[in-house]
Amino acid sequence: MCTLAGTRCALFLGPSLLNAVEIASGKKLWSYAHHEPQHPVADPIVFDNQVFISVGSSCALLETSRESPRVLWSSSEFDTWLPPPVRVKGCLYGTHLPASFYTASWGGVEAGDLPFRCIDWKTGKVLWQHDMKYVSLIAAGDRLIMLELDGTLHIAEAGPSGYKELASADVLQGAKRPRTFATPPVLWHGRIYCRNYAGELVCIDVRKP
Repeated sequence: MCTLAGTRCALFLGPSLLNAVEIASGKKLWSYAHHEPQHPVADPIVFDNQVFISVGSSCALLETSRESPRVLWSSSEFDTWLPPPVRVKGCLYGTHLPASFYTASWGGVEAGDLPFRCIDWKTGKVLWQHDMKYVSLIAAGDRLIMLELDGTLHIAEAGPSGYKELASADVLQGAKRPRTFATPPVLWHGRIYCRNYAGELVCIDVRKP
């Protein structure tokens, strides 16, 4: 749910269409056709009257202050698919999945690195990239909390000038347990919770002593 052009609404992103529906009445306010046949996974990101969507092979930033949405920019350089990106300080951060990702085996995805990118919100320009394993992430203030597919947790500073890591750790501490972490971490009262594909939950205490 979000507020666009003063109206409280819900956004529904599915195959081919993004629909905005007024919550009070159930009335459809507008639709945007993205023409991507597969079902998008990442949630839209809303800021002011603008909506960012990543739909598989491309992404777009829409202006929604008029009766129908207007495309401000679109790009094929920031396809995040599953883990939604985050917006911090006027930039988007997330893992870009190249076209080869969709034909690769899961074992190939786990073994290789992918470009983690910073994208300018206003223009869609790639400001920097840092190769990592498949990353799920959240933002906390001006920090990025990133969990790689193999269970490596990274804390980095959000900013347009480059990747600046502050800390990292193996959340399994070297243990031979399932190392497929595709769920974004959760921060709660100074603790970071990480869950692997087998359903095991690890809690990391990051409170200051």
